[in-house]
Amino acid sequence: MSENESITTRKRRIELGQHHLLDNRIISEIIQASKIKKEDVVLELGTGNGHITRQLSDYAKWVYSYEIDYRFYKTAKKNCFDRTNVKIYNLDLLEFELPNFDVFISNIPYSRSKQVIKWLCNKKFRNAVIMVQDEFATKLLSHRGEKKFTAISVIAQYCFKLESLMEVPPDAFFPAPRVRSRIIRITPRNKIIKGESIAKVEQMFSNNKKKLSDYNPEGEQTVGKRKIRQTDPDAIMELIVNSEISR
Repeated sequence: MSENESITTRKRRIELGQHHLLDNRIISEIIQASKIKKEDVVLELGTGNGHITRQLSDYAKWVYSYEIDYRFYKTAKKNCFDRTNVKIYNLDLLEFELPNFDVFISNIPYSRSKQVIKWLCNKKFRNAVIMVQDEFATKLLSHRGEKKFTAISVIAQYCFKLESLMEVPPDAFFPAPRVRSRIIRITPRNKIIKGESIAKVEQMFSNNKKKLSDYNPEGEQTVGKRKIRQTDPDAIMELIVNSEISR
């Protein structure tokens, strides 16, 4: 590979936030936290070199793994060639309709964290274990009234029960990122929301001064006067869902 190709590849990996987890202890924690059963179908976003994929195949009936970087895809195929219950695809997972899956696993590329969470909101599965940048994890877990409480907080908390499992230091990855990461377990609340509803939540949070009464003039005064950022995720989503039903 030429020097220019090497630079281009590195830039591409940085853009995608591709940092591969190497710490076997942490990998074991992720697998155990996912509670995979022998009859489960596991969906993995980001195969990397296939190291985690191989280990997942020891626990699941099937592992479907997606990797958009062709170089990593080729390496993972070689590393998992003897695993008959593993299927690896050189495709963007988020652009395809997929078969049913039970467990979702991903060291989510930093640049795609929000996109993946919104994608999961429209899927049915038993649980997921993801690793995200610590700053993004804080947004997912923040409560109403807190500084980091944003649209993605509402979307994620309405759809899922979220559990922070552990912090992951930069030296657990290669190449080492400049920030810390966090592992989160996701359990669906069986409340799937449509893309239009997600867009409405994001629109609401684009103006910090907006109140619920701006979207629901006939609502109860105790709720209507409350600012969006001071409102519980379920109350926000209930308002949106009811307004969509009444159309």
